[in-house]
Amino acid sequence: MLPDNKHIKERENMHNKRNFLKCALVVVITASLALAGRPLTVDDADPVEKGHAEIEAGVYYEYNCDCKHWEFPAGIAIGIMPSLEASAGLGGQLEERSENAIKDSESSLSDVVVALKWLFWEKCPLGARHALAPSIKFPTADEDKGMGSGKNDYDLTWIISREIIPQISIHVNAGYSWIGGEEDVIHYGLAVDWLPVDLIQLVAEMFAEDSRENAAETSAIFNAGIRIIPSETITLDLAYGTGIKGETPESIATGGITIAF
Repeated sequence: MLPDNKHIKERENMHNKRNFLKCALVVVITASLALAGRPLTVDDADPVEKGHAEIEAGVYYEYNCDCKHWEFPAGIAIGIMPSLEASAGLGGQLEERSENAIKDSESSLSDVVVALKWLFWEKCPLGARHALAPSIKFPTADEDKGMGSGKNDYDLTWIISREIIPQISIHVNAGYSWIGGEEDVIHYGLAVDWLPVDLIQLVAEMFAEDSRENAAETSAIFNAGIRIIPSETITLDLAYGTGIKGETPESIATGGITIAF
């Protein structure tokens, strides 16, 4: 007996969900593409100054043996008060999947992310700056194509930044994500940036997340790159990374531009 349309649709939805889970990095990474300090996932504690704004745009690529995924994030961050910024990010995405020698491709908008960053402690006794960054992800990506979850996600991240010497700073992030329809995750990361000369800054990070329900399900990546700063208002960036533990892409790459005004 031939399957009815309902059963066919159910199988397609399961197939799309499996592909989405395979191709997505971690929720926090994809949600923060246009909101963190490019080209890193780990953010710094410094908000945009009041009355100033930054526009970010770029391209993000991740590769698995059965999936190639591109995102084209864009975002804007505005300093709305001293020590407080508001930001929003959107973009598009394209995915090429292969399973059992069958290839298909899908495209969709990405999810919309809106966020705040509040620098609540400018200098603690250890000389570090502390910020809180709440964010909401709205499900504008196409769930039927397996390009999004179709649910709202919420995140709260604590950010610590400290200058070691004038040319080197470290940044620590720790946060919790409430994932709509899925298990919540705890995420954390460490980043280092080094300015060897005025025009070039080298960056590197380790970033991980744990399932709230199963702490053994840890996913971790390493990412390193460069920021090129030709002027006070323009920053170019490139980075390459790889998964080192858990369900992560085999490789990731990103490039983009930040314009301040």
